[in-house]
Amino acid sequence: MNFKKNINLTAIESNLNYHELYLELFSIRYNFQLFKDFSSFKDFLDSGNSDPNLLLTDESIRTGDHYQFVSDNKIPFVVISENNKIEDIRYYFNQGAIDYILRPFVASEIIVKVEQALIAQNHLPAIPIIYEDEMTQNLEHLTNKERKILQYFIDRKGQVVERTEIISHIWKEINIHPKTVDVHVHNLKKKLTQSCFNIISHGQGRWNIVGQA
Repeated sequence: MNFKKNINLTAIESNLNYHELYLELFSIRYNFQLFKDFSSFKDFLDSGNSDPNLLLTDESIRTGDHYQFVSDNKIPFVVISENNKIEDIRYYFNQGAIDYILRPFVASEIIVKVEQALIAQNHLPAIPIIYEDEMTQNLEHLTNKERKILQYFIDRKGQVVERTEIISHIWKEINIHPKTVDVHVHNLKKKLTQSCFNIISHGQGRWNIVGQA
């Protein structure tokens, strides 16, 4: 299980063209809910569902009593918009926004900014920095499958990865015995002892990678 799945992340986005991207970026990382308008979000909370730990919202938060609703429920929020007017950006920060993200954005930017917002709210621990040159240092002896597994771990650093996820991503539709993954991960862990990485086992086919000091 992904340890971030206990974090409730919600997005309000009226532009449906962004929905697929948001789902791709956040549904594997968090307990993620996506709404096309603010009223749907309010109905969701009024039905007894838990408040989000962080709300990503478009500029619809500016209309009606939406600010008041967010304030009353003490929901931290980040605004995402194409609007680059300095007075509007200042306005959102004055209203309590944790951050303001301009579109178009790149995936790595919004992933890290969401992480930093959650860290600032004490919902996430600080995530260790893993540099690209460290990733390949002294790893020439890895097999092709081991390299793919390592890259999968690094792309999801800070998360606990399950065996079934690795099979689906790397072997795709090829049927393999689950223990095959365990053997690859075990061998990879041994080969990483002289690198900047370490693979931590959580039992029952679950691991995460950390950067060694």
